[in-house]
Amino acid sequence: LAAIGREVPPLGERLALMADNAPVDAIASVPYGWRTAATQPGVFRLGDQAGVIDSLAGEGVGLALASGTSAARHFLQGGADAAQVYQARFAGHARRPIAIAQLVKAVAERPALAGVAAGIARRSPWLIDRLARLTRIDDSDH
Repeated sequence: LAAIGREVPPLGERLALMADNAPVDAIASVPYGWRTAATQPGVFRLGDQAGVIDSLAGEGVGLALASGTSAARHFLQGGADAAQVYQARFAGHARRPIAIAQLVKAVAERPALAGVAAGIARRSPWLIDRLARLTRIDDSDH
């Protein structure tokens, strides 16, 4: 952390406030690929409580924003009773983007496949844009 703090001065300033023996928290066992259609009246599950997309260029933030926008729209139209309809619809709309993000991550984690994918991407850069778009969750249609 100290080395990173030297490379990134604003982070270094924050780290300087940390006690020398302070524990460092880490995140593990993130349930990438998980989503839920289950809820109860009045409970609109948002962000990681609605679904967990693999970390690809901020798609978790996109999922959080899309779920919040969709939940708000459902709440305004149907009140607390709309939670179950919202949750089922959002889970359905998140299925494909989450599955595609999982596939991209699986390819990237296998050196032989990642090399082939990188070669294809170099010859057809439009594929990267297409894959990125396929991992987006549009908040306007659920």
